Amino acid sequence: MIRLALTLSLISSISFGQSTLDYSLYSKAIDSLIDVLDSNRDSISRVIVIKKYKPYENKIEGFGSLISEGSDQVIGITIGYDTSLIRLVKRDDIKTAILKLEKGFNNTPELHESKFKLKTPVTTISDKTFKQFFDTKSKDKITIGWKNFYIKNPDVFGVYELSTVIYSGDYACFYLAHHAKGFYGSGNLIIMQKMGDGEWQLVAKIRLWVA
Repeated sequence: MIRLALTLSLISSISFGQSTLDYSLYSKAIDSLIDVLDSNRDSISRVIVIKKYKPYENKIEGFGSLISEGSDQVIGITIGYDTSLIRLVKRDDIKTAILKLEKGFNNTPELHESKFKLKTPVTTISDKTFKQFFDTKSKDKITIGWKNFYIKNPDVFGVYELSTVIYSGDYACFYLAHHAKGFYGSGNLIIMQKMGDGEWQLVAKIRLWVA
């Protein structure tokens, strides 16, 4: 019975569990986005995260190959001509992490709202529940969907989607998307670094798409 309980616990952890560190990195990244919008949290008093992100396409497909095989000029066209950022993404440990994230992009985690450590409370909703707001035959379903969403959630600014965190050496990367009113939104490759004091800091936010 003890062995069975341990096995079930391990399976549950592998299938659904994210580490405390994963949630810490998620929280720092989301807080950094909210700080740009509302640093004092005057209008955003709650955050909604999709419980289990279900991608309809691989949002970083080809990016790993780009940084592995592309020239500095080609990489610069994609991520901006920031020489320090280009050097960062060309590190072997970061290339390894990005390639692994790209390969397993659809293997997204199931997240739990109580484990986040943001400056504001977090609520999770299912991917299905969120999409139901836009389940209408109206030609203006995007506008109507967001209107209905904000009627029920007036204290938030859209929703966030998260991939698995991939670690490589002193670096970690993951995908973070934000969708809000209308067609407003962005998808970002987040790169975090473990510093000398053991703390993790956000060192790069690469915009993969914007609407």
